[in-house]
Amino acid sequence: MFLYNYYYMSVTLLQPTQTYRKPLYITIDERMPKNDIATVIVSLETLLRRFEKEAGVSIRRYYFYGPWCKNPDQPYCRPQYYIENCRDPNGKINVNCIFNLSRNEPWQQTNPHYDIYIIDKDIIYDGNPSTNFLFGATLPAILPSGLIYSGFAGSVLSIGVLKKFYGPDWETAFSIIFAHEFGHLVGLPDPNSQYYIGYNHPYARENYLYANHCSYEYCAMRQINAGGRLHIDLLDLARNIFKHNPYYLYCKDDWEYLIRNLRRIFG
Repeated sequence: MFLYNYYYMSVTLLQPTQTYRKPLYITIDERMPKNDIATVIVSLETLLRRFEKEAGVSIRRYYFYGPWCKNPDQPYCRPQYYIENCRDPNGKINVNCIFNLSRNEPWQQTNPHYDIYIIDKDIIYDGNPSTNFLFGATLPAILPSGLIYSGFAGSVLSIGVLKKFYGPDWETAFSIIFAHEFGHLVGLPDPNSQYYIGYNHPYARENYLYANHCSYEYCAMRQINAGGRLHIDLLDLARNIFKHNPYYLYCKDDWEYLIRNLRRIFG
């Protein structure tokens, strides 16, 4: 993805480093109000800078919230190309379509990166009725086996559904959803944690969507939306995490696993 200096809507907040690790390309719905875009960036920077400090790594990241090509009407040249091409007949954005476009985009071939999309609309995964609303979805960069996946990895998050559920409190909920999806991106939860929900766990036998999540009460890796309904209230979870577990955001096991994996991916 080419960055033209004359177009100030595409920005990087970090100086380039010598690391060969993939950067984050964070693409934000360009039709979002400017104050919402600013809120998203501040929230992401607060978390990412904390992660960098604790892991001792530098995460190169670039924010895109406007066209990045000289001719913005070309394919793959602005956020809305991905969003509008993945809108289903009900107006929801198909997450799997976003992933497929991102996997095959020319920028991914010339400058491999991890993609994170922030969308101000409802999102859905291939129309699956068991996920009739989503806060976010992720294809992980670290597989359950611990192997770093060399192919495409990324996340899509919706602040549109957060606004519907929580109104002006969406910002608080957004921080936990980002921590949740970013955690999945870098391989969380820790499969060796005492709180890990595997497929043989009673929760997972009740509903398979609980699997590969955390059972600790104040962890961002808890399952929130299972079977098209709220398993727990996201805003309550966010407030409890900030009140009772403000340092880690995750359970101790997942926090330590996050730090190890950040060093593996970005160190």
